[in-house]
Amino acid sequence: SNTDGVGLGYGIPISEDRSLSFGLAYERIELQVNAITGSKVAQDFVDANGDTNSVFKATIGWTRDTLDNPLFPNSGTQHRVSVEASVPGADLEYYRLSYAASAYVPLTKTITYKLKASFDYGDGYGSTDVLPFYKNFYAGGSSSVRGYRARSLGPTDIGGPDPTLTIGGSKRVLGNTELLFPFPGMGDNKAMRLSVFVDAGMVYAAGTTVDLLELRYAAGLAFNWFSPIGPLSISYALPLNDQPGDRTESVQFTLGQAFR
Repeated sequence: SNTDGVGLGYGIPISEDRSLSFGLAYERIELQVNAITGSKVAQDFVDANGDTNSVFKATIGWTRDTLDNPLFPNSGTQHRVSVEASVPGADLEYYRLSYAASAYVPLTKTITYKLKASFDYGDGYGSTDVLPFYKNFYAGGSSSVRGYRARSLGPTDIGGPDPTLTIGGSKRVLGNTELLFPFPGMGDNKAMRLSVFVDAGMVYAAGTTVDLLELRYAAGLAFNWFSPIGPLSISYALPLNDQPGDRTESVQFTLGQAFR
């Protein structure tokens, strides 16, 4: 794919812990799909909508954040709601809705319990039947369900040249619970800490229902460090209910992604 675009966004604080965001952008997306080796989901999309599409899209978001620390929170909550939608009359008409919430509860002076969940949904409207496949949601990896390879959970390209290829989906459910504590021997070091966690999540295709029995779970240990080059995280996780065909990965590493 080749994408050209330009956009403008604003963030507006409306109280001490609440803010709104607005954005408007133009995107032109050109898809190049091989008729023999290209994925079925991409070929079907190009057949229905052409290989080049232009859209104006608007975004709006609301955030309430009472966390006590932007780096390593110990108490407070955070709620985020966001909507992305193409303007009616564009080549593609679609929308994406997302909600995420997290809570930090201090159990002792140094130990914190964290609970986080998020829900995402997208679809087409008007002349577009489904959410464009390149706007799908994905799960698996260090930012969602550790212990599974990045973007490996959910629907696959059935009927295509590689039926094991994960293509994402229009619905996603994620959950995470963690016990956060200081790194042993580091005293009151504010730049690093450990956690034991359980992650859960799954992605679902358009036209299917959200079945929580299909959620994948993993448990493990993570080390988070605000290093001189940015936030660094290393985790070791074991899948708890992986199924045949799932792609697992115990050790995962990220750099530059916020811990919360």
